[in-house]
Amino acid sequence: MLANKKNYNLTIVDKDVSKCKYLDEIIENSLILNIDALDINALKQEGFENADVLINVTNSDETNIVLSKIGKEAGIKKTISLIRRSGYTPYLDLFGIDNILSPRLITAAYILKYVRRGKVVSAVPVFENKAEIIEYVITQKTLVSKQIMEIYLPEHTIIGAVVRGNKAIIPSGDTMLQQNDKLIIFTKSDALQSLEKIFA
Repeated sequence: MLANKKNYNLTIVDKDVSKCKYLDEIIENSLILNIDALDINALKQEGFENADVLINVTNSDETNIVLSKIGKEAGIKKTISLIRRSGYTPYLDLFGIDNILSPRLITAAYILKYVRRGKVVSAVPVFENKAEIIEYVITQKTLVSKQIMEIYLPEHTIIGAVVRGNKAIIPSGDTMLQQNDKLIIFTKSDALQSLEKIFA
């Protein structure tokens, strides 16, 4: 997908020769380099430090962390790294990682979308799965024309925004809900069952 984007110059680095040959056959408009990602001198010869974005997706969290740190120190503006171990999450700034790709969180988000009852648009776990950000669409007639203060929300649950059409509203207690309003809700994971009873 990146290779087909206009104005993108994509370079892919991999130390596996066979994988490089395979990528070269299936991906157009990109430069495929058979280089060990940790061979910094070789990377610099290819203009590594001139990149706008560095995406590290090796099978090693530690390698991805090292590459992010080196990339930041070389002047690369943005780093994205695949991190599987949740224990590293609190140290992202220290590692020089701007965004993480977490298979665990991505998978959890997809699963939550389907297991939650009611009109759930999406659900994303945060704070090591202790809380969630949930999007609900108001379809129940019992909730239409109700003020937020009239809805008994579980403890530690906040409606952070109401999206109405193309407009985002920061709600107060007297905000009146309308049909098809999208609610952005922050809640603790242990409050989800109670929340579902309200919006299901």
